[in-house]
Amino acid sequence: MCHHLPPAPRRRGIMELRLRGVWGMPPLREFFADISIGRLMPTPPIPLRSSHLQPACVFLPQEIGWLDALLLSWGYYDDPKVFVQHFEQDYEQVRGHPAARATWVQGKVAWLAQGDLILDTIENFLAGGGCTAWGIDGVPRIWAGLTQVVFKVQWVMTAAEVRLGAMQAGLPLPLGGA
Repeated sequence: MCHHLPPAPRRRGIMELRLRGVWGMPPLREFFADISIGRLMPTPPIPLRSSHLQPACVFLPQEIGWLDALLLSWGYYDDPKVFVQHFEQDYEQVRGHPAARATWVQGKVAWLAQGDLILDTIENFLAGGGCTAWGIDGVPRIWAGLTQVVFKVQWVMTAAEVRLGAMQAGLPLPLGGA
């Protein structure tokens, strides 16, 4: 596929395959036909559930506290399984109401676009030498925090994309597992 590309273009390539429906399901573009991701980019993040509010520090060293703030405003989940539970519970609340469901789906699409921007920001931080700015001793600590965050961001985004695709295909939620 596009494994020779750097991570951000590869992610965009994979998303384009999903949008074209390469994996045997109708194209997501048809599902989201009336939604313009460009128009939704400035949309504020979906508010956090009150039971989900976290302290200011995720995993990250204080040197990159700006990323903590960005993640928390996005609705970062430290526990991906809790994200899946909340996603499916929220869907159940809007499932029978077409207007509410459409608004909810638009919010999730905007949330996915914001997550991709966060991943691009992290990539740009690393490409600009962000890990090395605090000396050789700081690199392992900063790298460990960033890799944990990137993994979990990608995990919850993929879980959301899979569930949105399942909704498009008419499959019932929960899908089982995380």
